[in-house]
Amino acid sequence: MKHASTWRAILAGCKVLQHGLIKRVVDGESTDIWGDRWILDHFGARPITPREDRHPALVSQLLLDNGLWDEALILDRFFPIDAEAILRQLRGRAQSDFWAWEPEKFGVYTVRSAYKLVFTRKSEALFVQQPSSSDDGPWKKIWKLEIPPKVGDECHMNFCQRDRSYAGDMWNR
Repeated sequence: MKHASTWRAILAGCKVLQHGLIKRVVDGESTDIWGDRWILDHFGARPITPREDRHPALVSQLLLDNGLWDEALILDRFFPIDAEAILRQLRGRAQSDFWAWEPEKFGVYTVRSAYKLVFTRKSEALFVQQPSSSDDGPWKKIWKLEIPPKVGDECHMNFCQRDRSYAGDMWNR
C-alpha cells in the first residue's frame, strides 16, 4: 500500500509540473510550436490555430535573422488571437530556450506556487457545470453547505473577489 500512494503522489506531481512549466524562447531552436507550452497567458500556452502542413514546426522558424519576430509570417499563418499573443512574447537572454515555472515571475519553482496552482485549478473545476437555466450553480452548492455562517460568508467573499461582476449582483440582493 505504501508504494501505491507514493506513486500516486509522484504522478500527481508530474501533472502539476505539466501545467506549470513553460518554455522560455531565446533562439526557438528547441521549442515545438504545437507541442511545447511557450505562449504566456494564452489558452494552455499553445496556439489554438489548427496545425497545417504549411505551418512551421519550431519557434525558430518564426524569427527573422536579426532575432525579431517575422510578423508577416505569423499574421499569415495563425489566427489573429494567436498572432497577437506570439508577437507579445518577450524573448529570453540565455544561450538557448529553457524551461521555467510559469506561475512565478522569475520562473523558479516553489512549493507554494505549486500548491496555489493546484488550488486554482480545483477552484476552476468547481465552476464547470452542466448547462442550466441559471448562472448560480456554484453559489447554490456553496449556500447549501452545512457550515457556520461566518465560514460561509468568508467562502462567499473569496469567490466574490475572483468574480467581481457577480459580487456586485450578490450584494444588491
